[in-house]
Amino acid sequence: MNKFSVILVCAGTASRMEGIDKQLFLLNGKPVFLHSVDKFNQIDFVQDIIIVAGTHNIDDIKKYCSQYKFDKPIKFTLGGSTRQQSVLNGITLCDESSNFIAIHDGARPLVSISDITNVFNNAVKYNSSTLGVPVKDTIKQISYDNFIDFTPPRELLYQIQTPQVFNKKLYLKGIDFAKENGKDFTDDCQLIEAIGHKVYVTKGSYSNIKITTPDDIGIANSILKNKGEN
Repeated sequence: MNKFSVILVCAGTASRMEGIDKQLFLLNGKPVFLHSVDKFNQIDFVQDIIIVAGTHNIDDIKKYCSQYKFDKPIKFTLGGSTRQQSVLNGITLCDESSNFIAIHDGARPLVSISDITNVFNNAVKYNSSTLGVPVKDTIKQISYDNFIDFTPPRELLYQIQTPQVFNKKLYLKGIDFAKENGKDFTDDCQLIEAIGHKVYVTKGSYSNIKITTPDDIGIANSILKNKGEN
């Protein structure tokens, strides 16, 4: 049986949130990050959930978690100076029996259990998978002097989301490559791409938004309201 450890990345400084800590903002009465914890807690083959937090919010995150009952072990660690290092800090706490890791943005509170299950299943099938949705607009590649260089075919373009799920040994192989070559990737799929492996894209949902600016809070509330959760 395949087992999964979830790494929830909550260590960002939220520089575009005008002083609001997006992880702790109450969305439908519950902190943003806890919405994701609750979803992963309902997945049978998840062994544990590791929350990677910052020095600015780890105490509050621990406090909120203590107020809820979860079936899965919830673990905590501080993030590093980059996302790559933060994820690696989380991996050190993963249950030893887990052979897959799922990395999720704490600021994506609206991911559905069905999408999580689908991307987990595809990760087992292909050794790596990520959620994503087709882009809705035409994308242009431009030059440094702001002229259009190229129009990639829209049907081949996806907006990548999380969770991104990987065979743990494969991911660690990617980490070793990054260290040996002085690379610091901002997207976890890049680690797998860098060592020559393909990542399968599981079609997700447009509602799986990432809260990045204050405007996104209103969008998230609207989505919850439309789902009857607000």
